[in-house]
Amino acid sequence: METEVTEILKRIGKPLLCLLPDDIKLLCNLVSFLEDFEKFTLIISEVSPNLSAIPLIRARIKKICAVAPRDPLLMKRVKERIVKNMDKRIPMSDLVRATAVFDPAVRDITMTKDESRELLQNLHEKLNSSRFSSTVFGVGDERTTTDGGSGGPSGGNGDHDGDVGGSAKRLRLELLAEAQEDAEAHSSSSILDQEIDAILAVRTRDQGALDFWRTHSNTFPTLSAMARCYLSISPGSVPVECMFSSTGLLLNGKRSSLAPSRCNMISFIHDNAKLLYTT
Repeated sequence: METEVTEILKRIGKPLLCLLPDDIKLLCNLVSFLEDFEKFTLIISEVSPNLSAIPLIRARIKKICAVAPRDPLLMKRVKERIVKNMDKRIPMSDLVRATAVFDPAVRDITMTKDESRELLQNLHEKLNSSRFSSTVFGVGDERTTTDGGSGGPSGGNGDHDGDVGGSAKRLRLELLAEAQEDAEAHSSSSILDQEIDAILAVRTRDQGALDFWRTHSNTFPTLSAMARCYLSISPGSVPVECMFSSTGLLLNGKRSSLAPSRCNMISFIHDNAKLLYTT
């Protein structure tokens, strides 16, 4: 194929566009290198993808971009640029870590048990203190209140005795409410610690995060409620949405016969040309 292309370029008077053997070798290496990146689309195209896949993708990219001694200079440059821009394109943000901790298979690879425990406790505290607490955990924020009008005594002890009795009753109810809140908080904390200890002992790689929590929601009621919040976050991002927008401009009514492979190549050049060519 390379020979035929070279002959055609020479016939039309453009020999400078002919690829040298080193250029052809470089292009072959680049195509082979990019095949692994194309496989990542399989994860994104899952029925229910979530952010917990990002740590796995980052680990694979670092492995792919490891510079080998025999790599051509341009390939080394490409790999270094990819690793350098990885934190910008697919950052390991707090939200990604929060999602990964609810995926048992990913959690054990990306963080230690102590880090997982601390993160789960912080997430629970954050959700429990938010205005969405009752929605997440399904428990209303009902607290014991007093009604001064209906609770006041009546009878022959006089106004002063009635005020004293009403104040004592209100104080007693306040103390009971505080004690009840402390007991519920302690009980909730104990249940959470038990669930965290149990979930950290789980080892699974066969089940996805959503399937795992679907089958273990009754075993870990508190953590499953938290998992629903974080695993429901779409992995879509601004770069992905921009990619779909640029692809939509390519596949218009005048270019409806454009081959998918060629569309992928044009989109790739459009999104990554600025990494190699700066103005």
